[in-house]
Amino acid sequence: MTTKSRKPAALTAAERKLLRKLLAKSEASAEPRVEVPRVAAGRKIKNTSRAFWTDGTNAHLRRKRANPAMVERVDAKVKAGEYRHVRTSDDVEIYEIAEWSSLRRKKLDISQMPITRVEACIVRSACKGDWALYYDAVSEYAHRYKHGSLPSNTAEMMLQQQMRYLELRIMRRGGPTPMMIHNELSKVRKARTGTQIFLPH
Repeated sequence: MTTKSRKPAALTAAERKLLRKLLAKSEASAEPRVEVPRVAAGRKIKNTSRAFWTDGTNAHLRRKRANPAMVERVDAKVKAGEYRHVRTSDDVEIYEIAEWSSLRRKKLDISQMPITRVEACIVRSACKGDWALYYDAVSEYAHRYKHGSLPSNTAEMMLQQQMRYLELRIMRRGGPTPMMIHNELSKVRKARTGTQIFLPH
């Protein structure tokens, strides 16, 4: 006899508050993920173990960790003049994004924000239709959950619940539906990495 698996219940406001406190505590106590020497602007890149990320002004690539399609995409953008190589720091290649590029936006250091501000950034960028910023904010948000102190299965479940909660916040503010967000997110991902997101059937 088989039993149907029940969907996990949504987090209450008190549980969300506790979860944010735990995440903030783990962020404060964790060692920095990556510490790269100062760039020309005089600011440190203190981001992640990711293969590729942007801050709106610069794109950063770890060529050895990136998949071949991502490397090919970055090289094509360099040839087209959309990216201009600034320097290489350790294993991170730093490219300046051209002013005319659709990937260019006001510089915003999401990696240094507390998690509540990252959530607000996700909601605001979706409502404004700033999909490049939305993509970066969601990537940072997911990274914090998946690389925090929680077990991987618990972190994934919490992340999915929190994303559903953020989608509700977006719709309450008159923003796009989850399907519209997914379609726009796929376009940004394809523009940056050459890969698409597919929903499970």
